[in-house]
Amino acid sequence: MTQADRVLSTPPTNTSARHSRRSILGAIAGSAAAAGGIAALALPNAKASEPDPIYAAIEAHRKAGAASCAASAEIRRLYDLADEIAGPREIDIPSMLEPGTTVKASIWLDIEQAIPSAKFPEQYAYYLALLNERSEAHYAVTGDTDPIGEEEYAAEWDALDEFADTVPTTLAGLLAMMIYAAEVRERDCGAFTDRRCALIETSRRPPRP
Repeated sequence: MTQADRVLSTPPTNTSARHSRRSILGAIAGSAAAAGGIAALALPNAKASEPDPIYAAIEAHRKAGAASCAASAEIRRLYDLADEIAGPREIDIPSMLEPGTTVKASIWLDIEQAIPSAKFPEQYAYYLALLNERSEAHYAVTGDTDPIGEEEYAAEWDALDEFADTVPTTLAGLLAMMIYAAEVRERDCGAFTDRRCALIETSRRPPRP
């Protein structure tokens, strides 16, 4: 259940979340004023009857993101249910290296670090069996959660790639792209780290006063 653990234990963090929507839009507007002229020159010409493709890209990523969140919510629901039925996934074990203290163990390595098997084989075996029993009880409730969300997470990733690669054909579409990119970064500060997009990168740098 490696994938599920990763989803639940690494909630997105972003220092920009402290900023208000007004400050974000202000930064975007400022950067657009500073670099919008150059960016606008790069916008392809579009017929009046053709919609700006950026809006479809935004909507596609919104839907993919909603499906991804639903998959994560289902995994969390199963884990919470297993906690209620079988008890917490972690077990408290006494530390043989620091007498009088306890540690929480969720995998065998946690036990090994607190109760080295070479020095305390019986105690190690006891708590390992206890942890395995708890894990099996959890699995009986959750089943294999690894496949849950695989398609949804991949679809969201692809949709974000498509969004970053889409070139707006109107100034309104350009602004919509920059605003949506800021919203995405509020939820995940590294969303565009590996995606090269000059228009999105422009929105990250407010003009100097």
